[in-house]
Amino acid sequence: MIALLLAAALAADPTPLAPEAAREDQAAPAAAPKLPTTTVSESHLWPDARPVGPYGQPEWTDRRHFPGTRVYVAPPGATFEYWVENKTPFDGEDVRWRGLFELSFGLGHRLQLDLYLTTVQFAQQPLSLESEKVELRYALADWGKLWGNPTLYLEWTRQTAGPMRGEVKLLLGGDLTERLYWGFNFFFERDLYGGAQSQEYGVNGGLSYSLLASKLSLGAEVQVELEDAKHHHGDPDSIEILVGPSLAWRPVPSAHLLLVWFVGPAIERASPGADRTAHSLMQPTLVAGWRF
Repeated sequence: MIALLLAAALAADPTPLAPEAAREDQAAPAAAPKLPTTTVSESHLWPDARPVGPYGQPEWTDRRHFPGTRVYVAPPGATFEYWVENKTPFDGEDVRWRGLFELSFGLGHRLQLDLYLTTVQFAQQPLSLESEKVELRYALADWGKLWGNPTLYLEWTRQTAGPMRGEVKLLLGGDLTERLYWGFNFFFERDLYGGAQSQEYGVNGGLSYSLLASKLSLGAEVQVELEDAKHHHGDPDSIEILVGPSLAWRPVPSAHLLLVWFVGPAIERASPGADRTAHSLMQPTLVAGWRF
C-alpha cells in the first residue's frame, strides 16, 4: 500500500529541470523580423553630376563645358584637344584664324599640366607658328570643400615673334543645380621683358545647362578683355566685350565637341595717345577633344 502511494506521488511530481535547462526554457522573445536594408548610392543623381575621380568632382568637370572658361582640374588621365578660332571684324579688316593643339594631363594631387602649340593666319597670308605654351593648375581643395572650388593657373608662353609672356588666372566654378553649371575666370597676362611690355587682363564667365545626360549641354559665355602697355597702364589701347551662345556635345563617351559664337564691340586705337575707334566683330570658336 505504501509503495503504491509513493509511486503515485512521484508520477504527479516530475523531477525539476536542471538550472541550465530552466534558463533555456525561459528564452528571450522571438527576434523581430529583419527589415530590408537600403543601400545609399548616387544613382539618383543626374549623370553629369555624379562624382568621378579622387577629388570627388562631378563628371561634367572632366569634360570642358565652356570653350573660353576653365573650371577646376582634370582627374588623372590625358586629353587631346584641337581648337579653331576665327576672328572677323565687321568693318572689313583682316580676318584672323588661330589654331591650337592642346595636350592635358591630370597628374593627381589636384595638379594638371597642359602643353599648347598655337598657329595663326591673317587673311591670305601663310600659316605660321605663333607660340608654344606650358600651363600648370593646382586646385586648393577637393571638390565642394571651398566655395567656388578655387584653382590657381600659371602659364608660360614662348612667342615666335616677340618676348616671352606669363599669365596667372584664378579659376572658379560649381553647380547651381545638378544640371546647371557655372564657371568664372580672372586673368592677367603680360610680356616678361621688352620695351612695350604689353599686358592683357579681364574676366571670362559661362553658364551651361545639361539637356541630355552626358550628351548635350547648351549655355552662354561672356569675355571681357583689356590691353595696355608699360607706359600707360590703366589706359587700355583695346577693350573687347564679347558674348555668345555655347554648345557642348559628346557624341561618344571619349569624344567631345564644343562651340561658342562670340559677338560684340571692340574699342581700339592704332597707337598710344590716338583716339579710340569702335567696331563690331564676331569670334566663333570650335573645340574637338578626345579623353584617353
